[in-house]
Amino acid sequence: MPRTGRPGPWLFRVDGNDIDWVPHGPVHIEDDVLGTVSLAEAGLGIGQTYDFVVRDRLARGSLVELLPELGGRSRPFSLIYPPHRHLSAATRALIDCLLE
Repeated sequence: MPRTGRPGPWLFRVDGNDIDWVPHGPVHIEDDVLGTVSLAEAGLGIGQTYDFVVRDRLARGSLVELLPELGGRSRPFSLIYPPHRHLSAATRALIDCLLE
C-alpha cells in the first residue's frame, strides 16, 4: 500500500459532517490494527479502529469506547479476490457479509 509518511487522520462524524483529525504525539502506530488495539488494551494510549476488530474486547470490558457520539464513519478498505467467474460459497458469503 502506498505511504506518504504522514499519520493517517482519525475519522469522525459530527452533526452529519465528516471530520478528519490528525492526532499529534510522540508515538504513532500505522498499518498495524492489532498493535494499536494491544497498546490501548495495555493502557498505553488510545486508538481508532474498525468496530469488528474490538467488538469482543468492548463486550469483555478490556477496552472502553471513547466519544461514541462521534462515530458513524468508517475507513474504506478493499477486498481483493481472484477474478474467477464462479466464487466459492465461502467467498461469496464473506463479500455479502461485508457489504451489509
